[in-house]
Amino acid sequence: MPPVNRLTDTLGIVMFLAGLGICLYLLQQVSPFLDTGQDNIEAIALMFLGLFLWAGGGFTVLSRQLQNKWPVLTGRIRENTGLRQGVLAGVAACMLALLAIYDLLDSAMALTVVFLALLVETFLRNRRAV
Repeated sequence: MPPVNRLTDTLGIVMFLAGLGICLYLLQQVSPFLDTGQDNIEAIALMFLGLFLWAGGGFTVLSRQLQNKWPVLTGRIRENTGLRQGVLAGVAACMLALLAIYDLLDSAMALTVVFLALLVETFLRNRRAV
């Protein structure tokens, strides 16, 4: 396995575990509301960071495993494809969570967010190297 792939796998695992740790800590120890009844903005922002790391790291590991089995999933540019796909999955997960918090998430919005993430990935996968 080339060093770039090993680094991507390691980074994906570290991201997944860090995000999982942040999310579990926040769920068990931190209230989303302050004593005054206002929203705890720091805890909510940390929750989004944990969600991004958790989804991004998990999808990085998953996409690297799928790319090892089916190399056609990497596209023309083969460097750090799994990490890029993981970051896009993390952004999509954060967008879905943000829409859910504002009570705007329905099936049409969920499909739109996923479709846009897939569209960006398809563009990045098929572009020519400059």
